[in-house]
Amino acid sequence: MNMFPMVTGFMSYGQQTIRATRYIGQSFITTLSHTNRLPITIHYPYEKSITPERFRGRIHFEFDKCIACEVCVRVCPIDLPVVDWKLETDIRKKRLLNYSIDFGICIFCGNCIEYCPTNCLSMTEEYELSTYDRHELNYNQIALSRLPISIMGDYTIQTIRNSSETVAQLLIYVGAINVLIIFAVMFVNGSEWSKDKNYWTIGDGFTSLVCITFVFSLMTTIPDTSWYGILWTTRSNQIVEQGLINNVQQIGIHLATDFYLPFELISIILLVSLIGAITMARQ
Repeated sequence: MNMFPMVTGFMSYGQQTIRATRYIGQSFITTLSHTNRLPITIHYPYEKSITPERFRGRIHFEFDKCIACEVCVRVCPIDLPVVDWKLETDIRKKRLLNYSIDFGICIFCGNCIEYCPTNCLSMTEEYELSTYDRHELNYNQIALSRLPISIMGDYTIQTIRNSSETVAQLLIYVGAINVLIIFAVMFVNGSEWSKDKNYWTIGDGFTSLVCITFVFSLMTTIPDTSWYGILWTTRSNQIVEQGLINNVQQIGIHLATDFYLPFELISIILLVSLIGAITMARQ
């Protein structure tokens, strides 16, 4: 009789040991299966990770389908959705006034979507919800009704993946500029210009001095400026986060805010180089 508890305890200990060994072996197999995989680097926000099919992203709301039953509020573990409605006495039905969800508090459990009787709520693949102010995470019915652009159909990702198309666009643009320069050089009469040319004047010297001073002032201003402290930069980042999916719009925002002075400096240098090249070709 005294041996029975000992045997039972030994068998229980053996089962726990076997179970722990199995778990450790599974973890080692999982680790070894990832050793031969190449690292994956995503250049966010210029590239976006493709979410799985059942990814729980931002909730999409269809105002016309909602009957203000407040089932989503009752099944929510934290009573998150805010539903404002008004009872229409003539037809004895609720009329929805406002609907909002605070994604700063939402745990994305999906209960509201699963139990909605009219299917007015659905999960999307949008995961970009970061904002400068946490109060902006409180989405009303207008923000919730906005359909996100599919990641697979995003122009930014298509451009990055189709590298050959990007190179072709770049070559077409550069080729057009080169053809324009060649036509400008061909239509210039160099012999007549060389007869009446003046090598140097006081105005040329003054203009050169002003241009050199302006260029050096820009070069000294660029490293001394705190670009992240500019208010325009913060606003532009908010705009980009809210809805600028097109990379052309992103480039325009950054060129007009973050890289304004470097862009102007590079444009001046390229303009001077172009004028110098045309002048040398005329001679």
